[in-house]
Amino acid sequence: MAVLLAACGGAAAPSPATPVQVEPEGGDPPESSASTAPTVSGTLLVHRNRPGEAPRLCEVAPAGSELACDTVSGRFAGPTRPGQPFIAAIEVVEDAAGHRERLVRWDGPGAPVTELLGFQDQVRDPAFSAEGRLVVAHMVDGVSVVSEVGGEGTERLLDHPAGTFEPSFGADGALLVAASRDGNAELYRLAADPAADGHGLVRLTEEPADDMRPRESSRGLLGFLSDRDGTRRVWLQARQGARAIPVASPDTHVDLAFSPDGDRLAVVGGPAPSEVSVRIVDLSSGEERVRIGGASFTAEQPAWSADGAFIALTCRRPDQPPGVCVVDSETGDVVSEIVVPGEELWLPRWRP
Repeated sequence: MAVLLAACGGAAAPSPATPVQVEPEGGDPPESSASTAPTVSGTLLVHRNRPGEAPRLCEVAPAGSELACDTVSGRFAGPTRPGQPFIAAIEVVEDAAGHRERLVRWDGPGAPVTELLGFQDQVRDPAFSAEGRLVVAHMVDGVSVVSEVGGEGTERLLDHPAGTFEPSFGADGALLVAASRDGNAELYRLAADPAADGHGLVRLTEEPADDMRPRESSRGLLGFLSDRDGTRRVWLQARQGARAIPVASPDTHVDLAFSPDGDRLAVVGGPAPSEVSVRIVDLSSGEERVRIGGASFTAEQPAWSADGAFIALTCRRPDQPPGVCVVDSETGDVVSEIVVPGEELWLPRWRP
């Protein structure tokens, strides 16, 4: 696939919808002003912060106004993809024994959880493959390792004294990771079946700068964050050993997310933390299709719907706490916005 990356065109930010004001528990929510917005199906997972409380994992309809929250605090849903068998959540506990984290199967607010990986010092980046394999990064004796978690227990896949982290899966089921084996972070690939593939861990990048957060589109295009030109940006690489190309932008980038069909890329960044936006880039032309957020409100942590028609993201206006916006991915229009007065909502996921 041809990938042409041009300078972002500076499209005007779309006009936002009127926020849905959600009353805290114990009050009746007002009627949603987003009732005439385009229909969005499915269920969102969001994280809710109340002052003085640990975060809670909640469910809400994308155009709804009522949150159903977990009875236990300190749980964080991992990234989701269509068809995955369950929600993998990180549970954080702070008590007399200190700080501990574990990986659990989460089936909804109030439902009992099943432990997948027992308490560790740190658990990060649970990721499912299209076939339902689940991997996670966790700390062992102060070093980050990557393990596969399944019905038969935990199998350590990658273990190196310098650390291995940020696992994700490629289009062919191969495991992608970042690792600091030569003093700086580079990207590696481990085939789904190393024996059948004929080799084990393969290095994908080799630069003096750090290459981080590997993501691969459904079309096999590798995207990652790197500061190899002095500013942290999203870079794209068509195949192993190919020349990587930056997504042209004056902004500092902090995240990326490919659309389900692999034709578009959501790039998160901005000139300053107070002006973070999400830019949707067409990967065949390199042109910016739409920009979400910016000076009027910040937008980050994007999550594509299964059909690619909508993006859920964390959004914040200067006079409001962070909320969750659902945006039409073609037009950039905010079709639904959920805000809880006095509380914070962030890190939305689509329930598979």
